[in-house]
Amino acid sequence: MLLDADGRILASRNRQRIGQTFPFPDEVNRADTPLTVRYEGEQFLLSRHDLDYGGYRVVSLRPYKEAVSQLHSVSRLTFAVQIAATLVFLILFIYMLRQFTKPVVALGRAAVAVERGELAVRSGVRGSDEIGRLGKQFDQMLGRIEDMIGEIRAEQMQKRKAELAMLQAQINPHFLFNILNSIRLRILLKGDAENGELLASLSGLLRQTIRRDGEYTSLHEELDVLRRYMELLNFRQQEKAALVIEAASDTLALRLPRFLLQPVIENAYIHGLRQEPGTIVVEVARCDAAIACPGTDAAAEAVLRIVVRDDGAGMSLATLQRLRAELRSQRGATTSEYTAGRLSGIGIANVYERLQLIYGERCSLTLDSEEGAGTTVVIEIPAEPPTSP
Repeated sequence: MLLDADGRILASRNRQRIGQTFPFPDEVNRADTPLTVRYEGEQFLLSRHDLDYGGYRVVSLRPYKEAVSQLHSVSRLTFAVQIAATLVFLILFIYMLRQFTKPVVALGRAAVAVERGELAVRSGVRGSDEIGRLGKQFDQMLGRIEDMIGEIRAEQMQKRKAELAMLQAQINPHFLFNILNSIRLRILLKGDAENGELLASLSGLLRQTIRRDGEYTSLHEELDVLRRYMELLNFRQQEKAALVIEAASDTLALRLPRFLLQPVIENAYIHGLRQEPGTIVVEVARCDAAIACPGTDAAAEAVLRIVVRDDGAGMSLATLQRLRAELRSQRGATTSEYTAGRLSGIGIANVYERLQLIYGERCSLTLDSEEGAGTTVVIEIPAEPPTSP
C-alpha cells in the first residue's frame, strides 16, 4: 500500500482502507528492515520503502506464514536446482573422464595382450592428441613386428629347406666316390684307360662340388677342377677343344673363391667355341703393389690377375655392349642368387656379382671381344682372400 507523510493510506488492494490511518505508525518508522507485527491476532511481516519525493512510502504488510511459505518454496526450488546442477556436473565429469581414460585403458589392454604373445591385437586408438598419436604409433609398431616375425619365419623355413636339400645331396657321399672308384678300377682292369680317366675326373669334380670345408680353395685346386671339367666337356665331342694354362709358380698357393673360373670356361666353351675345336687359354699372374699389371694402373695392393681367352667366334659390338651394361648394373648389387658349388647356369654377370659380394670395390671384371677373333675375360681380385671362410 502507498502512504503519505501523515501515515494515511492513499492506495491499497483493499479499497476500504483507503483514506484510513495506517495502524502501525511507529513500526513503519522502524521498518528499515522487515519486522513482524501482530494485527487482529495474526502475525504480519512489515516492510517499508521510502520514495524520493513527497514523503511517500510504499509499505508491504503480508501474513507471516504466507511469506515464510514462499521462502520455503524458493529454498526448496533452489536446493532442487543445486542438486540437478550437481548431478549434471557429475555426469559431464564422468563422461569427460571416461573419454580421457578410455584410450589409455585400450592401450593398456593391448599391451597386456601383446605381453601374452597376441601380436595380432590392435588398440584402435586414434586422434589428434598425444594419446591418439601414441595409439597409432603403437599399432604401426605391432604391424612392423608382425612383418619382421613373418620374414624371420620365412627365412627360417627357407634355411630349413636348404639344410634338408643339402643333407639329401650329401647322403653318404663316400658311398658315391667308392662306387665311382670301383667302376673306374674295373674299367682299368679291362684296359680302358681313357674311360677310367674320365671317371676319375668326374669323381674328383663331384668331390669338389659337395665339399663343405669353406668357400675358398687354392689356385692349384681350382686349375685342377678346370682340367677335369674340360675333359668331361670334350668327352661329349668328337673334336676336342684345348685348354692351355699358364700360371706363375708364385700364384698356385694363393686362395680364391671356389668354382670362380668354371663358369667362365663354360661360357668360353659353349658360347665362344660353340662346342667346336679351338683353344681356351688361362693366364694367371700376381702383381705386387709396386708393379703394374699389363694394361692396368699400378695396384694399391697385391692383385691376382686372371685372363681367360678363347679363339672362338667372338661377339658383335651390340652384344658386347649389352653384356658390359649387365656388368655395370651388377656393381653395388646386394642380392646373392649364387649357390656355392653349382656347376652350370652361372653367367659372367653372376660371377661378377659373387666377386662384388666377397671383395666389394676391391675387384674388377672386364670383358672384351671381337667378332670372329674370340673373347677375353679379365678378373682381378686381391692376392689374399678375406679371412672369413
